[in-house]
Amino acid sequence: MLGFDDVYTFYSDLSNFDEEYQKLSEMIRKCASYVFTKYATPKDVYNDKILPVLKGIKELPDLGAEWLFEYLALCKVVEPENYNKLKDLSLKRAEWLIKHYKFPEPNMAMYYDRLDEILGYLESLSVDDLMKTKSKK
Repeated sequence: MLGFDDVYTFYSDLSNFDEEYQKLSEMIRKCASYVFTKYATPKDVYNDKILPVLKGIKELPDLGAEWLFEYLALCKVVEPENYNKLKDLSLKRAEWLIKHYKFPEPNMAMYYDRLDEILGYLESLSVDDLMKTKSKK
């Protein structure tokens, strides 16, 4: 996890359970602390995940589809003036994942034909709507 040594081996006879469980628990505490500190606010997540993409420093993910919706919703909340630029980059990445990658990315393929509809809905929501939706989880 997060670049830490995170291999835990539990013997079938449970002879090392307490020791391995203690190490695992400590690693979970460290990782949780790291994540909650690094991503304390939506702006922190935006600065880490989206801003480097907009600056051309990082590429958008090449697996999954959830990032597209999460990134665009986050951008709409944190820096709405960058939404259209991120949307253009995201749609180009989605097309690449479907048409030009080694194989069509199966998670993106589930949504690709409905992206206009889904993003239209996202764009119809106000920031208040997005914040209410997030807080219900």
